[in-house]
Amino acid sequence: MEKHKNLKRWIYVGAMAAALIVFVLWLFFQEDSRQKAVLKASDTEAVQTENSPGDTAEIYVHITGAVNNPGVIRLAPGSRLIDAIEKLGGLTENADTDSVNLASVLEDEDKIHIYTREETAETGAVSASGTGRVNINTASLEDLKTLPGIGDAIGKSIIDYREKNGAFKSLEDLKEVDRIGDKVFDKLKDSITL
Repeated sequence: MEKHKNLKRWIYVGAMAAALIVFVLWLFFQEDSRQKAVLKASDTEAVQTENSPGDTAEIYVHITGAVNNPGVIRLAPGSRLIDAIEKLGGLTENADTDSVNLASVLEDEDKIHIYTREETAETGAVSASGTGRVNINTASLEDLKTLPGIGDAIGKSIIDYREKNGAFKSLEDLKEVDRIGDKVFDKLKDSITL
């Protein structure tokens, strides 16, 4: 009978020890899973922070026309047109610097055409006053695309608006064109005229 009691006691102690081991292992793996979940969440946050669109480390700008080496160039955000031109080898001898604002701040995906003096005389894109600004009432699509932030779509919208409503009466009327709000207008206002 004594052996029977000892056996029951050992079974009881063994069962308790096994339960304790299972519980400890369960806690260990639970903690490990929580740590992995925290690590995965922090990794995701780090990737989202690194790739957020507002925090780009570079911008890409396309410069064409009277530049020694026209093409697409990578620049730091906040760079000016003169910075891009210098990286592309400078202006050609016949570049018309009056037709463009060399101090304008560039943004990602800008496309800017630097006119030659001959192009300026032929197109009439620059106002007769010699200010070097693009006349939004007479400019062609190509002329409009030389403006900061204006591509094919917005350029066509400007021409469509002009054909439907007649000449712009004030520069601010440009805000009536689809996709031109205050932000785009602020970039354009120093480069355009009537």
